[in-house]
Amino acid sequence: MQMFEGIDKNLRFMVVEVGKQLDKSFQVMRQPSQSLARKIYSSDNYIDTLKSYVEKKTISGFRNTPEMNRQTADRFRALVTVANNLERIADFCVNIAGQMDHMSSPDVLQNYDYVPYQKIIGDAVARIPEAISNSEASLALKICRAESKTDKLYASHVSQIKADLRMGENTDDLVACLYIFHYLERMGDALQNIGEAVLYAITGEKLKLREHKALHAALGQKDADVWSRAYDVDFRYETRSGTKIGKVKDRGESDDDAELEAIFKNGRRDKLARERKNIERWEEKMPGLAPRILEYREGNGDAALLLEYLDGMTFNEMVLNADNATLRSAQKCIASTLTTAWDRTLEPEPIHGDFLGQLAARLGDVWRIHPQFRRFPIRVGKLNLQSFEELLNTAAEASESLLAPFRVLIHGDFNADNIIVSPQESRVHFIDLYRSRPMDYVQDVSVFLVSNFRMPVFDPDMRGRIGDVMLDFYRFAKGYAQDHSDDTFDARLALGLIRSFMTSTRFELDEAFAKTMYLRSAYLLEAFITHIDRPWNTFVLNEEVLRF
Repeated sequence: MQMFEGIDKNLRFMVVEVGKQLDKSFQVMRQPSQSLARKIYSSDNYIDTLKSYVEKKTISGFRNTPEMNRQTADRFRALVTVANNLERIADFCVNIAGQMDHMSSPDVLQNYDYVPYQKIIGDAVARIPEAISNSEASLALKICRAESKTDKLYASHVSQIKADLRMGENTDDLVACLYIFHYLERMGDALQNIGEAVLYAITGEKLKLREHKALHAALGQKDADVWSRAYDVDFRYETRSGTKIGKVKDRGESDDDAELEAIFKNGRRDKLARERKNIERWEEKMPGLAPRILEYREGNGDAALLLEYLDGMTFNEMVLNADNATLRSAQKCIASTLTTAWDRTLEPEPIHGDFLGQLAARLGDVWRIHPQFRRFPIRVGKLNLQSFEELLNTAAEASESLLAPFRVLIHGDFNADNIIVSPQESRVHFIDLYRSRPMDYVQDVSVFLVSNFRMPVFDPDMRGRIGDVMLDFYRFAKGYAQDHSDDTFDARLALGLIRSFMTSTRFELDEAFAKTMYLRSAYLLEAFITHIDRPWNTFVLNEEVLRF
């Protein structure tokens, strides 16, 4: 495309000019020269201009490309990122020249071996045009690796300079040396950004270097170019936990008859290790309920998990899109599956759900998003009105003796979008099981109910449908409680709903909708407190709280 040819040309010129700036910077470090420093300063303007050309041509490309597809848009974005970070490297060259100007004894710098930086950074910069033009993931990864190499060098130099500073001599010059090595280390950061941008243009997914490594390791591919050509990766799934989640599908270009279709996760090692353990636990209790583990790899602080891709729809999607008969079938399937799961994992050991303790830990996040919900204690005449926190403390103290008569293995995050339903097979699958643990089953019940309630749909007919789903599930769960002599189910569910309604407001920016959930939480809290002096087995949940 002619538009890309113009941008690529400017980027090639930038690479050449940045390479020159690097050479001049290391020359200044070896032999300080005012005239050479001035050349570095003046050349920086030309690099800034080239970067502006890339930005302007990219904007023009977005405006003037009639059929902008995702691949073209990704390439435009990647090229801008490359240009911005090349300019950053040039700026660091200017900063190094400035630090050399400040040194009273430039020879102090010669006590430290800075030559390795020149080769690492120079080689990585030189690879940029080929990586872009040939779309080579392996070259992009080599560019990324400059960051870890410069980090190691920098750590060594920081240690040396700290030791020399303790001697008390040439302290100003040593501080200037520290800044110089810091700028060299920052060049490595910029190069990692460039490499990741090239990978983004190739794969269409914005991944960090560690995520790329984890992905092709989980796929059993040592060659990055192989997996980038052989697999489609779609990181469409949103997560608030910091875990990267995407769908991986091979393009069917290999001779292998078994086409891979899987879910890839990369994140904190402790979290993914817990999810792996929980999947294995569920597989033992309920074979086929959780996805199969295809691969698990641990790295330095993180881990990668490759899971079987499960066909079907999330229950969230079914509520919004399925016909009535299909939805009703899915509801029965979920109820049947939960009954079996709870029966198989039931242990006659009383347990406290600590729902209000969970809420208290999240209140700060709620107030940050909705400070208007925070009610402070006030006095009106002789009447004292307590704050929400004070009411919460009162309810929490009263609920300490309110225990579930047994515990079961719960999902732990039983949202409607963590349930996959396969209507053709009349099967249910659970996903995202890292929070699974033995617990009061009311936790899953309350989370499921509120996850349906908080669907941002306001059509009256659809809201009525959602309300019916919630009431049906509530009555199923209450029926299970009655069958198992759990006579405080409603009281504990009120606590669970207080928690789930309130904590859900921190993910909802529509103030009116968030207020609807807040008021239900406040209403249930008042209802619970009003009942404190009576037996908890006489508490009855008002079903209208589940209606919009």
